[in-house]
Amino acid sequence: MRKATIISGYDVASISGPAVSPSSLSDVLSLVPHAAGAQVVPADARPRAVADTSVFAPLVLRTPNEYRNGSGAPGLTYWQNRADYTLAATPDTLRFMWLQVEQNAFRSNSLNSYIFPEASRFGARGFEGGHTFSRLEQFVASDKGGAPQRTPLTRRMNETMMKFEFAEPLAPGRTAVLDMA
Repeated sequence: MRKATIISGYDVASISGPAVSPSSLSDVLSLVPHAAGAQVVPADARPRAVADTSVFAPLVLRTPNEYRNGSGAPGLTYWQNRADYTLAATPDTLRFMWLQVEQNAFRSNSLNSYIFPEASRFGARGFEGGHTFSRLEQFVASDKGGAPQRTPLTRRMNETMMKFEFAEPLAPGRTAVLDMA
């Protein structure tokens, strides 16, 4: 027997089956209000009561709070970690350095956007952003012995790589302090 639901909201399937006699079934159905042109919809066409649990189900995001608003943007008391890195990689004098900026693969007009359609598995899916640096500066010691001076660095973006040149060559064993935001 195929289960069906009447649009008015009464489930016929719950009263049909071998335990219901034909006469009692007609008695019960006489109680169901007959809407003009009521439509019968198969039970498998009804919305499911169970949420989508697949790997690609929509994300359930947290409720906004003082740290993040509903869109995920920083809230009133947002804070950010500080990152300090120590590199001891070469005995050579460094004149420049390359940094990985992988999120730039998802910028519009990036090489990635030409290779993968936006809605594909590796596409940007509406994301616009990547790494955007408002400043990249090096603290350079003053010849007069005072506080270090901030010196803006020349940088060049190349898709997911960023090259910057030090304000002055970095000799082996020396330290460079950078400020980037």
